[in-house]
Formats: sequence, structure tokens, C-alpha cells
Amino acid sequence: VRFAFARNPPLYGAVFLSIVSVAIELAAVNALLPLSALATGQIEGIEKSAFARMIGTMGITPSFIVMAVIFLGLLILRVTTQAMSQWMTQLYGRRILAQLASEAFSSIVRHRQIKNIEENTIGYFISLAGDESFRASTIVTSLIQLIGISILVTLYFSAIVAFSLPTALVV
Repeated sequence: VRFAFARNPPLYGAVFLSIVSVAIELAAVNALLPLSALATGQIEGIEKSAFARMIGTMGITPSFIVMAVIFLGLLILRVTTQAMSQWMTQLYGRRILAQLASEAFSSIVRHRQIKNIEENTIGYFISLAGDESFRASTIVTSLIQLIGISILVTLYFSAIVAFSLPTALVV
């Protein structure tokens, strides 16, 4: 992981985008609550909504159309930022694979005696370096993707606990 981030600093951007994407999803969920209250005519649901109050402080009246546009906008932004984060992670995952394979093969050539290399085929060493590099790059990309998912799961589970402890225990 240290090798991957040291050689590919834009990976921090992928993690950041993933976290921003989670925050946008939470905002969209918060926008959905007053939207559903407006759709069903429950005015008290709007008054209880922190999101609707926040929109109101910006001078925007939280009507059904306004809340629907905000919700859809947030949803589109969530999908876009998540896709960008995944694209960056996959792009740099392939670069990490190439970097690791190159370093591994270079290390074999530098640190092994020619006699040891001749005992096996060159394909053996290429395969060995490629397989291990693939495993390592897969671990790095999986860890990066796990960060955003873990935050999202933790926040949703916390919301379930706050809503109903018995439901959380079942979940």
C-alpha cells in the first residue's frame, strides 16, 4: 500500500472522491425525507427536516419540485463521483500492477545469479513476478474501494441504531 501511494499520489484523490461521494449520498438521503413528506402532504415532516431548514436558510422554499431537483441532482452527483473514484482506482491499479511487475522482474535479474535463472525458464520468472504483482495490486485497489464502502456502511448502521436498537440488532 505504501509503495502504491508513494508512486501514485493521485490515489489519494480517488480515496477523497470516494469519501465525497459518500457524503453526497448522505445528503441525497436527507433530501429524500422532506421530499417524501411533501409528496404525501405531511407538512410537519418538512418542519422536522434539518435538510429542509438548511435549504430555507439559503432563501430557497422547499417545495416538491425544488426538493425533487435537489434530490436528483445529488443522486447524479453521487453516481458521477463514485464512477470517477472507481475509474481512478482501476486506472492506477493497472499502473501499480505494471510498476510492481517491472520492479519484481528487475529485482530477479539484478539479485539472482545467471546460473539460478538458467535452472528455470524465463517464463517461470515472468509468471512469478506477474502473479504476485497482480495479487498485490488487487489488494491495493480493494482496500481503496473498501474505505468508502466502510464509511457508508458504518454511517447507515449508526442511523439504524439511532432509529431502532432492536432493528439494528436484527441487522
